[in-house]
Amino acid sequence: MVINSTSSEAGSAAETQNLPEPAGENRATLGRLGGGARGHGNLVLHSPPAGRRQGQTLTVSKSFTVLADGHLTVPARIQGLKFADLPLSVRLEKLVAAKMAVQLGDLNGVPIAALLNYKNCGKTTIAELVALIEKVAAGQFQAILGTDVSWPPCALAGFLDLLILELPARDTEILERRLSSRRELLPSYESVGAYFNLSHESIRLIENKTTRLLLKAGSRRLAAYLQQIERTCCEMVCPLTPELFEQWQGSPVRLPRHTSTFYVRLLCELNPAIPAWHGRIGACAARPYGRGAIEGALQSVLKATMRALALPEAFAQIQAKLPKLTVREFFSVLRQARRFRVEFHQPSQPTVKLHEVLSTDLARLILQSGDSPLTPEEILEKMAARFGRDIAQRNPRALGQALTEKQGYYLLGPRTYGLRQHFKLSKNLRAQVKTDFAQLLAREKRPISTPELIQKYEFGWTRQTNSYELACLLRADARFADLGKFLFALADWGIQEREYVKDLIQNILEQAGQPLTSAEVLQRIQQFRSVAPNSISGHLRKHPLVRDYGSGRFGLKSWNMPVDRINPCPMAGLPEAEAQLCEP
Repeated sequence: MVINSTSSEAGSAAETQNLPEPAGENRATLGRLGGGARGHGNLVLHSPPAGRRQGQTLTVSKSFTVLADGHLTVPARIQGLKFADLPLSVRLEKLVAAKMAVQLGDLNGVPIAALLNYKNCGKTTIAELVALIEKVAAGQFQAILGTDVSWPPCALAGFLDLLILELPARDTEILERRLSSRRELLPSYESVGAYFNLSHESIRLIENKTTRLLLKAGSRRLAAYLQQIERTCCEMVCPLTPELFEQWQGSPVRLPRHTSTFYVRLLCELNPAIPAWHGRIGACAARPYGRGAIEGALQSVLKATMRALALPEAFAQIQAKLPKLTVREFFSVLRQARRFRVEFHQPSQPTVKLHEVLSTDLARLILQSGDSPLTPEEILEKMAARFGRDIAQRNPRALGQALTEKQGYYLLGPRTYGLRQHFKLSKNLRAQVKTDFAQLLAREKRPISTPELIQKYEFGWTRQTNSYELACLLRADARFADLGKFLFALADWGIQEREYVKDLIQNILEQAGQPLTSAEVLQRIQQFRSVAPNSISGHLRKHPLVRDYGSGRFGLKSWNMPVDRINPCPMAGLPEAEAQLCEP
């Protein structure tokens, strides 16, 4: 197979016809071997030497003889070329490997008879080797051996097409079906194999073989393109996309044979180290950080601003936290993470943002920018002014329920939420507050609520805080058990939850064995927990097991006591003067 680097077939044919013939001694030696100067490989790129324009006759500046006295002769100017950069046939590759030759110069002066002693090396192999040296000396491989590639790579698509044209038809079709899909991920080997009636393993082997042939045929020039693309994408922190590839082709975009998606995926198959956004998601060889660490770092960066960041800016901020992070690993995590969205408004300047903006995250930014706690309505109003009405369309009640202490939000007043920066108590007093409350509980030997503490007990710090803030401080201390409703007990007591007033009333009356006034019930309840004095009468009247026996006394219905037995004289307990006024 022959690959022509010129655009017209006529020019290619002219070049092929004007190739130099082997020198006379070369022909004679090859004739004695019984072979001719045959084509030396399956993928050979015929192109004019540097500086020669299409249509000119190919001439060699200095003639030379490859075979001299039965020995190989390699010109000095090409002795440094490596066999790995040249398109060799399978038989030549085996000969070079057996000889352990790395450069063309390693064969300079080697006797032909010595080469014929190697296994599977005969007249045909020697003829191919002679033809290879002649063509290299004639400059036929300048198009693939040159490493100075133009940038942007406008000619890359055409160069790839020339390489693909020399592949077998079936292999080309398999490659196109694998890489031309419009889906973001590559089609599976099974789906492609089903079309060609081949197993998925056969498709995988054919694809790997095709990739090796293209790399071999493209030689140094293709390798230079691949390295330059990898380096450019990493420096820009911009993944290779079909849109970016089209931008590199210039305007108007002219793609010779295939789509931009095909070329991008092919480049990534040829060099998996290229950070790309389409094609196979490969695992990074070295992964110093887990996926969770990278996602967490990026999420914290995005939450700090709640706006889209350019990929270079986001990567720089994450790399400050994770110094060993690579661009390819960063892109691999971005492609698989669902919590982020990468947008390509401009192919060379992609941005990343959170996939879903939570109201709690926006509320944090609002509260961080203020000096005082806010109600849910005030938070939503500020969110609308800062981020727009579309983002701020939340329910105030739902927002209030979402602002929990686990997420760092604190109820610092009636329906008023804030952060730790909004606490009124100074950090120096907080330890003293907890110590004073622990001593108070130990002395009273009963649960105490923070409103009761603020109203009944005098400490030096009670006027600097309120019951809401005090409850937030106590919940964070393991010495206290939160019983709910701002009621706290010592954790050593083993109380898991507060005793309800309804249950306490029943127990107190059962222990008393006689009706009690609301004041007496209140006094005994306060030995177990805090309770609002004004609420006791309501609890007694609504209790399903309690009966009003008159004169402000309450007892259990199960007693079945007559009212006159409880208080036979309705004037009992009144002052004597008032009792006389009531007599008939």
